[in-house]
Amino acid sequence: MLWSSENQRICLCIVLCCVTRAAAVIHISGYEGKRVTIDCPYDAGFESHEKYLCRSKCQQDTDTLIKSTEAAKGRYSTADNTQKRIFTVTISHLSFKDAGKYWCGVTKFGPDTYPSEISLKVEKEWCCVKTNMMSGIVGSPVTLSCPYPPQHRDNRKFLCKGDHRDNCTDLVTGGSRFTLQDDVSSSSFLVMVTKLEESDAGTYWCGSDSKWSAGNYTKIELSLEWCCVKTEKMSGTVGHSFVLSCPYPPQHRNNEKFLCKGEHRDNCTDVLLNHSRFTLQEDESFSSFLVKITKLEEGDAGTYWCGSDSKWSAGNYTKMELSVGKAVAIF
Repeated sequence: MLWSSENQRICLCIVLCCVTRAAAVIHISGYEGKRVTIDCPYDAGFESHEKYLCRSKCQQDTDTLIKSTEAAKGRYSTADNTQKRIFTVTISHLSFKDAGKYWCGVTKFGPDTYPSEISLKVEKEWCCVKTNMMSGIVGSPVTLSCPYPPQHRDNRKFLCKGDHRDNCTDLVTGGSRFTLQDDVSSSSFLVMVTKLEESDAGTYWCGSDSKWSAGNYTKIELSLEWCCVKTEKMSGTVGHSFVLSCPYPPQHRNNEKFLCKGEHRDNCTDVLLNHSRFTLQEDESFSSFLVKITKLEEGDAGTYWCGSDSKWSAGNYTKMELSVGKAVAIF
């Protein structure tokens, strides 16, 4: 059958429309009240052409939200990187009404081309998890709780350690002491740490979104104690010998041990150096060391600090209050 020139023109237009709309779908999500950026790539040769972002079917002028010839228009702003061939539109103050289908358009002779279809999802921001302060005891287990947004139910969950969330070490993958258990019903997961070590103290980040979106992670500051040596009060007699006992963590077995005297642990005098009356003896079977003082003097009374960690970590030292009395004469 022979077609008229008019029928051929109509058919050609229909084919062109179908071809120009055969675009890849780009899925983008944003949070209510925040801003979102839409990147629209385009082909070489269109660097100098006008670009635009439109909604729905893009059949009417009112469907066009903003053009590349407009730097800003209401909640919309644009940028055109002709070197990378990316037309960018930023939408600020997102609302749930902004969710839906968009098209990136390029104006050209004949039907416009639409290189990208945009599917925008607007979510309510799950914000904001504050820093959780936690403490544990060396040698004991601890459980870290990490909530997450309900929509992250199927996301990979993670726990990493480091001062900064963008540069931390994953601990759950391959970590024998760190086990993760998801609790979907409460939108949270637990990480159980067995036998805490002193090196476990520090900053942790847990969450369910590798993009580290605001509110999608929890910061945990974990402090540890070698529990729990309290101040010991003891007394001796002038002229007699006296023994001080100082426990320490098993992992400090090979550390240098110390005993110093002074009102404050950060400003005390080492009494083991060049002091013939003070002698130290290890007792590794009880994770402690002994300091024997021969022939106590009245001047030996006061506050002592003994331990096995120069960093003076909480619990890694013992405070002792020693009083020295005179011998009682017996008649």
